[in-house]
Amino acid sequence: MARAYYNYYGTSFSAPVVAGTVALMLEANKSLTPALVKASLVRTANALPASLFSSRATNVLTQGAGAVNAAAAVEMARAFVPNADKLKAGQKVFSPNVTL
Repeated sequence: MARAYYNYYGTSFSAPVVAGTVALMLEANKSLTPALVKASLVRTANALPASLFSSRATNVLTQGAGAVNAAAAVEMARAFVPNADKLKAGQKVFSPNVTL
């Protein structure tokens, strides 16, 4: 059988990729909360070209934030303080001297 790569999209293909990315993020920083994981995934996603969609539905709630950028998401997870799950309102969430 010839070696081949396939290009697919949709929830059936994206769910395992996102789950694996979240596992890597939690390995990098075990104190991440569900809200921080979601915010990191949304913030680091690569925008998809509008030509991939037949509709004009382009907001995050309708079609998602874009293609997962696992490397950027893990980098952001490492940038959060190691006690992110114990922070109080007003405390800094990023480690000192972090540039994203």
